Amino acid sequence: MKKVFSYIRKGSMVLLNALLPLLVSVICYQFIRFGRVTENSVMPLCTIIVITAFLSYYSLFKQGVKYDLQAKAKYFEQENQNLFTALKIAFSSKYLYIVCAVTALEFFLFEINSFAIVFNNGSTSLLSRLKIAGVCLPVFVLLGVIASVTASKDWKKDGVSNKKYTAAAYYEQAAIATVAYIMGGTVLVYISPYFLGITGILKGLGEAITVNGLITILCIIAAVILLPPLFRAIRALNKRRAFIKQLKTACSRKGYELSEIKVPFKSLFQPYTGESFTVKTDKKIYSCKLLCCLKKRIPLVLHEDGKGEYIHVISIGKKGARLEIFRYVKTFNFGYESEHDKVLIIVPVSKFMQTNRAGKIFDVDNGEEIGKYKMFAGTGFINALERECIDGAKNKNLYKYI
Repeated sequence: MKKVFSYIRKGSMVLLNALLPLLVSVICYQFIRFGRVTENSVMPLCTIIVITAFLSYYSLFKQGVKYDLQAKAKYFEQENQNLFTALKIAFSSKYLYIVCAVTALEFFLFEINSFAIVFNNGSTSLLSRLKIAGVCLPVFVLLGVIASVTASKDWKKDGVSNKKYTAAAYYEQAAIATVAYIMGGTVLVYISPYFLGITGILKGLGEAITVNGLITILCIIAAVILLPPLFRAIRALNKRRAFIKQLKTACSRKGYELSEIKVPFKSLFQPYTGESFTVKTDKKIYSCKLLCCLKKRIPLVLHEDGKGEYIHVISIGKKGARLEIFRYVKTFNFGYESEHDKVLIIVPVSKFMQTNRAGKIFDVDNGEEIGKYKMFAGTGFINALERECIDGAKNKNLYKYI
């Protein structure tokens, strides 16, 4: 019975992945056929539908690979879990070719008008469908491979545990993706004619805009782009400056020897090699390195091998069953050699401090050991230094010590 259910689950995954782009295209296209849309706006609207279909294909394909326990087990059987391994798993997977074959077959069986308008001037003859399939199939294969590689990153993050990879969780994520893309694509098609009509107004405004007006608009755009990172940088500089002042005061009060602080603000913008400073107490010397997280809501993951990651994620859905739309991981090295006890001090600190142990992600706190390092937020380190308990310090709330 379990084997039968597994086949049903895999079959439904294939169908969902293959049929969702078609479903998005058909539902959204109805607004073009029956709505009051001019001939000039049909091509832009169909382009929106096709792009939505490609994105929905990618998202659902990723969920299908992510919840494939056999592919996940095969991935962890490899000696190295890297990009090459992920590509090897992707191209050796029957799932990739079955979904792509079913998707290509749909172009022959159905008249998908939006694809026909974008790729073949609206012709839906058999020869035209063959041409459309020839153009789109490589795109679907490429999206499938990219989705497989990004799914492998989730495998690596969650480790060898199968706890999160259940059929119920997959169907929930698939349902969220289906509804999100169909509704999103439909709304875009519905409101696009209004924006297309505005282009005429903008063209008229463009003729009336003066040089000074254009400069003002460009300044506003530049401010919108530059001000948020500027404010984050100012906030980080103030917090780093406040930490250094508190550190010097604490060392002076306790009679500790504080070395020169090397490039105290450089780590706010880019990592650097070596330690930042040392603190010599009555008992031992601590080798300290300054790190930072400019965006406090971006998770910072510190690995025991001296590598760190800033995890940028855009997702939708409720907590515990969120659908990841986009993920960008920025890696850096913080490791360094020292004969003294090594301490990492994060100023400013992220609300989500984590570490990777044996392939699993754990939240970390002040005084947490990460490999050969001890981690503290700025004020957490000052408090532990004044209480002379750096070796045993562990606070319950990290974020209150910023």
